[in-house]
Amino acid sequence: DAVEGGWLLDGFPRTAGQARLLLEGPLKPDAVVVLDRPDDLAVAFCLGRCEDSATGAVYHPRFAPPPDDVRHRLVWRTDDTEEVVKKRLAKHAQECNAVLATFEEAGVPVKVVDNARSELETFADCCSFVDEVEASMRGLKARRERKQKRRDKL
Repeated sequence: DAVEGGWLLDGFPRTAGQARLLLEGPLKPDAVVVLDRPDDLAVAFCLGRCEDSATGAVYHPRFAPPPDDVRHRLVWRTDDTEEVVKKRLAKHAQECNAVLATFEEAGVPVKVVDNARSELETFADCCSFVDEVEASMRGLKARRERKQKRRDKL
């Protein structure tokens, strides 16, 4: 299914070593998109995340408010404290450039998208990048097929 339908990894790989292992595996990424959000917004988002204990749906009081009939079932993550979130962000900052460099060195297109704006703008940028990568891959495949046909004629 992943070969035909594609796949998405959220929050992985977190280290250059994990990126290298992913590239050595049977499924290699066609592209990498990083949603870049300033630390202050990331902290505010993480500290407000809550979950409906009955359905597992995730909400945020400011960014994705829950319906009134769900509020009494909301639970907050106990590991989302400001100190913990800031430590996670610092670790991410240390590792991110090496992860992206690993993919770029392997020829995987990488795009860092500004996520400090509307979801629609962010989504549009992501779609545009993926469309560009897909068009490039189709062009590369067509060039390879033409080259193979020329070889076959010889």
